[in-house]
Amino acid sequence: MKEFKVFLVVLLVFGCSQPEKDQKILERSKKKFPDQESFNVEYFYSDSGKVVSKVIAKHVIEKTEKKESVRSRINILDKGVIMIFYNPQNMQEDSRLSADGAIVYPDIGYAEAKGNVEVTNAKGEKLETEKLIWNREKDIIFTDAVVRITTPEELIIGQGMEADTRFTKYTLHKVTGILKIKE
Repeated sequence: MKEFKVFLVVLLVFGCSQPEKDQKILERSKKKFPDQESFNVEYFYSDSGKVVSKVIAKHVIEKTEKKESVRSRINILDKGVIMIFYNPQNMQEDSRLSADGAIVYPDIGYAEAKGNVEVTNAKGEKLETEKLIWNREKDIIFTDAVVRITTPEELIIGQGMEADTRFTKYTLHKVTGILKIKE
């Protein structure tokens, strides 16, 4: 009889469920872990069946965020990223972006590259900045940060810039310096 009472006490103490506490633990664990984690990844983006860009990343964390009952996917590329933009007519590389990392919002066609951002184009021009945003729908890249553009003839420094993704047409918002490059 004494063993039965001990068993009953143990059952009552450890057998009782706390659904509110269990639910909170489950919700916290969902926030801490990504939906997916991948290594050495290549993403292809297309428009009307033609590849327009490719993203190469060493490490990607994919997760879903919920804000005001709207869910959106977020891809965090935290160990370096390369984005290649193609000419849709001939599939030749038009420009290339590299950065220390990026956050991609695939549902809205928006990405933000950060840290040692460089963009080069087919003409050999190079853009350098610390932050650059890509809007896939508008087919543009832009920033409000300090930029440095090197062409074969000159070095242009400014604050803020907008360009097409091929980096063939660009506008600097506040030019702070132009240096001519001698051969």
